[in-house]
Amino acid sequence: MLLKKTDFLHILQEQGRDQLIICGIYAHIGCLITAAEAFMYDIKPFLVGDAVADFSPDDHRMAMEYAAKRCAFTISTEEVIQALQMEKQMDKAEEPVATDTITLEAIRKQVAEILDMQAEALSDTDDLFSLGLDSIRLMSMVELWRQDGLEVNFMDLAEKKHIIRMVEFNK
Repeated sequence: MLLKKTDFLHILQEQGRDQLIICGIYAHIGCLITAAEAFMYDIKPFLVGDAVADFSPDDHRMAMEYAAKRCAFTISTEEVIQALQMEKQMDKAEEPVATDTITLEAIRKQVAEILDMQAEALSDTDDLFSLGLDSIRLMSMVELWRQDGLEVNFMDLAEKKHIIRMVEFNK
């Protein structure tokens, strides 16, 4: 279990962590319960579907469906690796977005860097998701913006497809 009989919750809180990647055996028992418990403590659980095992395909499917609908973001190992690589890229970003300097150009530059494009190649009306922005990368940007003190909501931003709408939403 995630938090019972350990000081894991305290360690996460002490280090300012609010996300947990879950993999292991017995997806419908320990992994699912860990995800639900993490969710109850405002920790964002990521249940790695191809890195959890179970007694049967039906048990595995039930655990993944239940978690996805109620308490966890279900994800693949490849997506986890991409997200971790993206986090490294974000850490290397030349121009972090700060709450007092958020501009269309700063957002454009950050999005372009994530998509491995030139900022000038992105227009205000480009559909960012068709250009390769995915929920993992968007979530990484949201976390960085929150660290900079900007109040943003992942779900609200996920509904936006264009740079200009993301900026308008945040002003």
